[in-house]
Amino acid sequence: MVVFLKYRAEIDGLRSVAVLPVILFHAGFSVFSGGFVGVDVFFVISGFLITSILINELENGRFSYASFLERRARRILPALYFVILVSIPAAYILLLPNQLVDFGQSIMATVLFGSNILFWREVGYFAPAAELKPLLHTWSLAVEEQYYLLFPPCLWLLWHFGRRTAFWCALGVALMSLALSEWGWRNSPAGNFFLLPTRAWELLAGSLCAFLSVGQAQRSNNLLSLAGLGLILFAIFGFDGDLPFPSIYTLVPVGGTCLIIMYAGQGTLVRRVLSATPFVAIGLISYSAYLWHQPLFAFARLGVLTEPSPLVMGGLALAALLLAWISWAYIEAPFRNRTTGPLVTARSVFVTTGSFGILLFLAGFAGYGLQGMPQRPVGETSIGALNARIAPNFGFAQTCHARSAVPTECQTGPEPTVVLWGDSFAMHLASGLVASAGDRDIVQRTKNSCGPYHELAQIDAAGAQAWAEDCIGFNRDVLSWLGTQHQVDLVVLSSKFHALNSPQLLNGRGEILTGDPTDRLRAALVRTVQEIQALGIPVVVMGPSPKQHWDIGQCLVRREVYGRPEDACDFVLSKTITPQREAFLEAVAQEVPFYWLQRDICPDDLCDTYREGRILYQDSGHLTVEGSTFLGVKHGWITQLEGLAR
Repeated sequence: MVVFLKYRAEIDGLRSVAVLPVILFHAGFSVFSGGFVGVDVFFVISGFLITSILINELENGRFSYASFLERRARRILPALYFVILVSIPAAYILLLPNQLVDFGQSIMATVLFGSNILFWREVGYFAPAAELKPLLHTWSLAVEEQYYLLFPPCLWLLWHFGRRTAFWCALGVALMSLALSEWGWRNSPAGNFFLLPTRAWELLAGSLCAFLSVGQAQRSNNLLSLAGLGLILFAIFGFDGDLPFPSIYTLVPVGGTCLIIMYAGQGTLVRRVLSATPFVAIGLISYSAYLWHQPLFAFARLGVLTEPSPLVMGGLALAALLLAWISWAYIEAPFRNRTTGPLVTARSVFVTTGSFGILLFLAGFAGYGLQGMPQRPVGETSIGALNARIAPNFGFAQTCHARSAVPTECQTGPEPTVVLWGDSFAMHLASGLVASAGDRDIVQRTKNSCGPYHELAQIDAAGAQAWAEDCIGFNRDVLSWLGTQHQVDLVVLSSKFHALNSPQLLNGRGEILTGDPTDRLRAALVRTVQEIQALGIPVVVMGPSPKQHWDIGQCLVRREVYGRPEDACDFVLSKTITPQREAFLEAVAQEVPFYWLQRDICPDDLCDTYREGRILYQDSGHLTVEGSTFLGVKHGWITQLEGLAR
């Protein structure tokens, strides 16, 4: 049976519906709060188109895996390599040493189509902000290419048992992958987001559409195709980053895309709209637009001290489309041409792309192997010396994190009298407490993102239920341990108090609580204080340092690199802290001994981030070691805390 595949303009139009929200979401336009689902739309489209071609070749006995790989190389690699090449000099100029190391690793991983694995492994509380990684978006390319290394040979093998068998096997794998993603967001959110096993069902959804479409007349149904477009738009404007993804929620954009593919046939309104010239034109350059937008946005954010304005980000979004047209016209289209393009034979494609891939890999290895070139000069110092000043502040040691037994490096003496308990916003106080403690010994008991709430922890997309159970268990251990430490005469509790907007909480009985968490969290914190006081130990809650939505530490280093004024990174507290957070802290301060750290940093409402030659912030909210030490000594933390606790 000979099957002919017709060009479908509405699918190119659908690509524009996918790429524009992704770009605008990453540009920071909050109205596109669910713009990230554009990637899921791309996955379905890709699965449909590639599988349609494979089925056509298998039906006609023309399948060749080598030819398939050649087509993928022509389609993906030239534009990708060009964007990486252009990004390298910008990275050398703008990236700090640790960022240049990460960038070098991301080049190597991207060339090997393993960047999703790299970015999964890089996820962590003190990991660099996602919006500052120029090649972060290549994770989705890696997922696709991993899929296409496995899917064609598997399909070829299954084809020997018939098309129907292949379909049912694909459906079975898709359902298992969807079930795995439901398990994954609860137990391994980062792996669930980045890795192929929990993303495969989205590509397979497109593949299943191909099984149902190839060789059949295209279906037309206005109601179903409009419903499909409505589902995608609902996800784009109605979803946000608090939803676990991928998960059952991802069925909304994925199902919407499938409905358009299956039912936007001749005469439907959706076909007429998506086949319009503007949508098709953007769809044609959508791959290049996707490649360009993240480096442009990341380098723009790295090149300014705080955050680019919406006007700048909107201009960069337009620039991404302009660069995409150039890439499509002069790189994508010519290299895909097998007759008059620069690469005519399959051999030339593999040799050329392989050679360029090796060169880019070596360039990435240079950035990694030379440790980000920290010797690059900045005035009388080096960029490496500046960068070291905003290194992650783990308190006494990184090994102190969430330990049931206390390592010797996590305390300043064998019988500490002061206990620091909380999350990373307690951790960063350690050097300041030690500097102000005189001959007092201190011990650190901290767990990232785990506030010292009695029998309560948050559940959200970033902290799954298993993590919440661990948090509750950690706090139980610390409270039980305190009961054995009879020499302790001061406990300092601190936290970011970040769960105020958490959609769900877990209590100590394993019950999931919904609704406004503010009162529950306040009561749980007060209960922790009361439990400690019941042991006869004075206790004080130390409020968090003010936090920004941009990286203050990066700003402070770049302020010195660019020779900007000392107050260039300062900010106004009243424009930063939310009324909800302020009300929460005020309520806690009415019930328990409370120290307002923000008043040390922000006298008269102005937050001074660089003081007497000290960089106070390491990132958007945590203090540096030098900043914590300076504030602890200047304001006599231990003395003040002891006075409040008693």
